Amino acid sequence: YEHDLGDIGTLNLSGNYYRSGAYYFNPDNYLRQKPYDLVDGVIKLTTADGNRSIQLWAKNLLKEKYYIGASEIGQYFGFRGQPAAPRTYGVTLSVKLN
Repeated sequence: YEHDLGDIGTLNLSGNYYRSGAYYFNPDNYLRQKPYDLVDGVIKLTTADGNRSIQLWAKNLLKEKYYIGASEIGQYFGFRGQPAAPRTYGVTLSVKLN
């Protein structure tokens, strides 16, 4: 969504949705990742001349807990997993130099 703010600039709102079905990390289907949903969002204000912008962003707004990798550690030692990032957020400032 984009909204013209006149002399101030442009406000842009955007979001992203990603759905993952269940899958297995190994061939014997022992380590299973459950389905999960990811929602990200961005609010961006760009000056009227287009040379400066400030962007507020957030990822994994639903605070989904899932793994991006997992493997077995021998036959008797269980498994290890690499968890995905939790909810993250930040600010990005941009300046175009002419």
